[in-house]
Amino acid sequence: MAPTNITMNNNLLASTASATQYWRILDKPTGIVVANNQFIVGQGKIELIDDSTKYDHAAITGHANLVGGDEAALEKFEGIMTASDTARVDATTSDSYAQGFADVITSYLDNTHGSMLSYDELKDRLCALSEPTAVALAKSKMSAYPVNVPLYTSQLPPSTVDFCGKSVQGNIIGPIQGNA
Repeated sequence: MAPTNITMNNNLLASTASATQYWRILDKPTGIVVANNQFIVGQGKIELIDDSTKYDHAAITGHANLVGGDEAALEKFEGIMTASDTARVDATTSDSYAQGFADVITSYLDNTHGSMLSYDELKDRLCALSEPTAVALAKSKMSAYPVNVPLYTSQLPPSTVDFCGKSVQGNIIGPIQGNA
């Protein structure tokens, strides 16, 4: 059975060191919504794995996603789906943004004994990062997409807090409201 009526929203997918974010579309999905996410590849790429090219592009819609990388990354992203209101942040800013997250995670893991690791501590450290001005500016010019979950046939109310626990008004782009 094909994947049907799936929503991927308010995520941050960041890769560093010129890594590639690979997409693979299987089993001819329908009703897929990719909305309000941040795909940060910096100096890397976005690629669709070859064996997933036989699907209906209109069955996957992208709304209000932020792509961090070069123009080619944006083109690849938009080529995977029927996309609208996609914005881009340049590769240099994107690379720095992704590296900031990587540095926090690496430092925490390298300097904390395994038995002392805490999700809440790592979350607090990630939330203390400043969002680059270019990212905040790009997000401020976008209109977050009201996520519709077809299974329930109505829109979900926007969350009142983001990943960091900060109060938000309405829908947001990515998991964090922003703290530039």
